[in-house]
Amino acid sequence: MTLSCTPIVTNNTIANNHSTSSSTTASGAGICAYSGSSCTGKNNIVHTNYATNNPDFTGNLSFTYSLAGQYLSGIGNVVNNPQYVHNIPDSYFNLCQTASGQATNSPCVDAGDPSSTLIEGSTRTDFIFDTGVVDMGFHWFEPLSGFADLDIWFTEEELSELTAALIPTEMVITISNYPNPFNVNTTINLKINRPEEMELVVTDVSGRIVDTIYQGYIQSGIHQFHFSGENLSSGVYFYQANVGGYNVTGKALLIK
Repeated sequence: MTLSCTPIVTNNTIANNHSTSSSTTASGAGICAYSGSSCTGKNNIVHTNYATNNPDFTGNLSFTYSLAGQYLSGIGNVVNNPQYVHNIPDSYFNLCQTASGQATNSPCVDAGDPSSTLIEGSTRTDFIFDTGVVDMGFHWFEPLSGFADLDIWFTEEELSELTAALIPTEMVITISNYPNPFNVNTTINLKINRPEEMELVVTDVSGRIVDTIYQGYIQSGIHQFHFSGENLSSGVYFYQANVGGYNVTGKALLIK
């Protein structure tokens, strides 16, 4: 609900909200803009919300390149089923895409504003980032999370105290490769939230290391590593990153 404000909403998935009241607020379970309010945005999915009337939105809404469950005027907007993938863990509202193994493509795929810059994250179940035109909807990450056993310390020479809030105790790693399946060459995409020592290797299905791609210190942020399967036979290979004692693994299919 928005009241006397003008929010801008971009690349969000607004779903599974309920408004079962018999009052006027029973409209617009997803977005309700009234009393002088308005809501603008693009590349959004507003669908699968539940209310007595106009379940997805009501009021002054101005979206473009978005999908809704009821008619929404504006360039690039569609009324359609977003085709969520429901049979995956954690109830993500990922989108069906043939490139990630589903039988059909969601109408939200490559349907965002063509002038929008690509964003981090993915709408796909294999969490491969967008290329070309951004997808509608929220873009997820596939994190490997853990908590490091860190001590708070101080030294008389340089610091009086090291504040706990400045220490990133949670390691978050995302890893994927594109294209996948691939023919000879693919790019491994890695994102970490703090600098660490890292080793990135590729193994075959027996666990034998076929390539050591990187060993050394790596800064926080997004990194890309090239992998060539030119001297390997077709089959499944696993790329594994050991970052500061945390391990994350992805699977790639080489087809020659």
